[in-house]
Amino acid sequence: MNDQQHLYSKVLIHEHSEEALATIKEFCDNNKLMGLRDKSNDILDIVQEKVDLGAIFLALENNDFEQSFALARLINHYQHQVPVFLRLPEDSEVPEELTSDYKELFAGSFKLSDLDALKELVDSYVFCMHYPNALVQGFREISNEALTSAFKDSELVMGHPCVVKDQTIYGEVLSLIELESSFCRGYMMLQVDKSGILDAITKGRTALTDDDANERGINTMISEVTNLIWGRIKARFFKEQHDRPLYRVQVPIVINHTDKYVTFGSDQPQLCIEYNLRDKNNHESFIKIIQRFIFNIDWAPERFSESEQAIDDLVEAGELEMF
Repeated sequence: MNDQQHLYSKVLIHEHSEEALATIKEFCDNNKLMGLRDKSNDILDIVQEKVDLGAIFLALENNDFEQSFALARLINHYQHQVPVFLRLPEDSEVPEELTSDYKELFAGSFKLSDLDALKELVDSYVFCMHYPNALVQGFREISNEALTSAFKDSELVMGHPCVVKDQTIYGEVLSLIELESSFCRGYMMLQVDKSGILDAITKGRTALTDDDANERGINTMISEVTNLIWGRIKARFFKEQHDRPLYRVQVPIVINHTDKYVTFGSDQPQLCIEYNLRDKNNHESFIKIIQRFIFNIDWAPERFSESEQAIDDLVEAGELEMF
């Protein structure tokens, strides 16, 4: 089984040719990509909306390199961390005098006659991190249990786990907590609208009272949920002991409130899962939570696989029993 089969990534497609769109759609369907077309052809409006993206496919504008490069500069201004792949017409090549600008603005280029080149770009920039399926499914199960226990009379609708390259912030409140084991080191981040938490508190969906419908109550709830998820992840996946050096590498975390993004000093893709909490009775949604896993300091999924194999070996040896 392919451990990545349950993961996908959203890509924004700026394309004018219907023939090219059909080919790219088929490519997306075959390569775990959800293609989003800017139907209005105003890609900048969409980019500024801070949609979670793994990459952007940009067709050459009217065979005009300078026009396309100008558009790419604007895209980079708003989504500088998202790789942009330039589609070239079959009879075109990047002019030599623009090579320097091309390398600055684009992760690479492709033609419809050579989709292997596009596949290489997707594998290199979008799916360059491997997330074991057992780990991803475990994160979802744990988060489901924690969120439904923290919010009364609720049911959870989980979005499909996806890989994203952007570093945008959803909502007004976010929490960060460190995740560390023998196979990873990084952070879990939860992002949520402040109004959603306030509404849950005032309507009695939490253990808090109306008196807690304030900034302190918001902080209490996001902290409680973060700790619940973190504790269960630690108990389930991080049981093993490992040596920790006295002085360890640290990476600055930069939060830009104006442009609504947070960077962890790495351009590695992040695992992103969306959760929508709904009322059990009328099924109305009252909170959306965006969860991200950022393993920016250490990530060695092969060691996670080894830990799973160790359990299998203990079962076969009769030291553990599955029940």
